[in-house]
Amino acid sequence: MSKKPPVYISAGILAQLSVALVTALVVPLLAGIALSKWLNLGPLAVVCAMSLGVLIGSLAVYRIVKSAYEQLGGGK
Repeated sequence: MSKKPPVYISAGILAQLSVALVTALVVPLLAGIALSKWLNLGPLAVVCAMSLGVLIGSLAVYRIVKSAYEQLGGGK
């Protein structure tokens, strides 16, 4: 028997990771730009929003990878 995971599980995990990374970078960037213009804060708002987005994105990627690891056998 093959030890490879089913293709649909691998594709689903890859899609989840892609969406999480893009969302974690694009949404905070747009929010930072909007806050910067609205509150007249300059680049400080963009830097703060991007930092928060990277933190939240890292947590999301960790959860996705942890879940995938458990789904695929968890090192057994």
